[in-house]
Amino acid sequence: MRYRSVRPDETELRERPLDKAAVRRRFGHRRLHVLLPRGGMRLSHKLRRL
Repeated sequence: MRYRSVRPDETELRERPLDKAAVRRRFGHRRLHVLLPRGGMRLSHKLRRL
């Protein structure tokens, strides 16, 4: 018996900011995370502070 995590897969959440950062080199993490909901990605209030 081992613990099996039930967290959802977050690969898209990790890859999308990197893709946007490659295009917009001068944007910081705060500006990139503002663009994610505009692009259709939903974030909880806790994930906005990444």
